Amino acid sequence: MKRCFLLSLVLSLLLCGCSGYRQLQVNSYKLDGMERLSLMSGRMSSLLRLSMDITNPTSGKYVIKNLKATVYEADGDLFAEAESTKECVIAPHNDGFVPLDLDVTLHRPMSMFLSKVDFSTMTVDLDVWAFSGIFPVHITKTDYPISQLLKRVGSSSK
Repeated sequence: MKRCFLLSLVLSLLLCGCSGYRQLQVNSYKLDGMERLSLMSGRMSSLLRLSMDITNPTSGKYVIKNLKATVYEADGDLFAEAESTKECVIAPHNDGFVPLDLDVTLHRPMSMFLSKVDFSTMTVDLDVWAFSGIFPVHITKTDYPISQLLKRVGSSSK
């Protein structure tokens, strides 16, 4: 009986730590730098260094791995792809900036210069693995409107 109680207590603590990722709040972001800008075969790619202002009210440490995003235009054409290049670590009770490096590819970069790009009609497919302790959480979103994503990030982004 004692073992069963201890096992259930440990499992509940581990599972609670895993579900706390929903309390994370991305307040804003800023571009810190850009490296390896290249233009090849009509595509532009670069490594973007972002700083994400993240509030973590929990006592859990979160590690974001394998973040992948695919952005589509309103007509379904591929606009951009991004993938994290390093782990993003969010410390317990964090209330500040966390670095995030993304390898970004724009599939039709000239369209950004030749015409006005309407981000409000674009969607994104997200695929993220978040780890807290030993349990990973796989977060996926399909056809998520970029306008909603930007609202969730906050209006104070720079």
